[in-house]
Amino acid sequence: MTGPLTRTMREAPERTCRATLNPKRVVAIGDYAVDGGLFAGSYACAGGISAAVPVDLHIRGCPPSPTQLLKGLLALLQQ
Repeated sequence: MTGPLTRTMREAPERTCRATLNPKRVVAIGDYAVDGGLFAGSYACAGGISAAVPVDLHIRGCPPSPTQLLKGLLALLQQ
């Protein structure tokens, strides 16, 4: 997930997670996906993706650098 979770789109990641077979990984990439970013607190924003589905990895940044992405994904793979 790379953007904020809106109230109207909350059902989409929930349904996708239920339909995806295990093992699955959910990654919140960027500040908007982590906590809603600039839109946090607005009437249309439900916050970060973790408000809808369990997140395995949070990568902060706006946008995160390629190095941050690689470090995060490598750490997730080592778990």
